[in-house]
Amino acid sequence: MKYLLDSHTYVWLLVASENVGSDAKNVLSASDAEVFVSTASLWELSLKVAKGKLNLTSEQLFEGLEALGVETLSINTDHIKAYGEVRLPHSDPFDTVLCAQAQAEDMKLATADRVLIENYKNCLDVRQ
Repeated sequence: MKYLLDSHTYVWLLVASENVGSDAKNVLSASDAEVFVSTASLWELSLKVAKGKLNLTSEQLFEGLEALGVETLSINTDHIKAYGEVRLPHSDPFDTVLCAQAQAEDMKLATADRVLIENYKNCLDVRQ
């Protein structure tokens, strides 16, 4: 199974893994799990770092990819096409693109965001 980490899930796995439930940790670390971080998440988190809203460095964000053994998922035209099909009750472009990528790539979105869990059909609740 393939999983796409939401931005906060990636940060939690890097610096606050106690926020991720044991069931989710087991699922994400299973031998058949393929785990990805979107370049959109890296962009969003880099913006937060630059604004001083995230207590990490850009280097830590990118070093975390290797440390956690996750791959990056770049945005492609299939994701852009799927973007228009995503229906969320808010207009956060980062959440929308993550849902579009997960949909286009047949991935589960690993998140703790209640809005996404309640409105996007294919999520892994990382708090469990």
